[in-house]
Amino acid sequence: MDAVNGTAKTGGSIAIGGWAADAEDGAPVKKVEVLLDNNVVAEGTLGTERTDVVKVSGRQDWLRAGWAATISLATVSPGHHQLSAVAYDSAGNRTTLSGSRDIEVAPK
Repeated sequence: MDAVNGTAKTGGSIAIGGWAADAEDGAPVKKVEVLLDNNVVAEGTLGTERTDVVKVSGRQDWLRAGWAATISLATVSPGHHQLSAVAYDSAGNRTTLSGSRDIEVAPK
């Protein structure tokens, strides 16, 4: 996870994004789940082009490694929360992506 955009406020939403790729299958991965306090709150939209990932990795098959999601904070209480993401490959193996964040949700 490399981007969190928006104001974290009860009743609002935030947009997050990042990248995930599989050493065997390339990209996109099978699925990315976004978790808030260890509960799945969204599934990422997969397949965004990430030329920066290709440049750093040298893997052309990782071009569509980008993902994005919008997280509703409609029922989230104000206070401290943990935001993370998990990627799944075609075999169902999962890994927690780097870039987990602590966020502070403000009242309405």
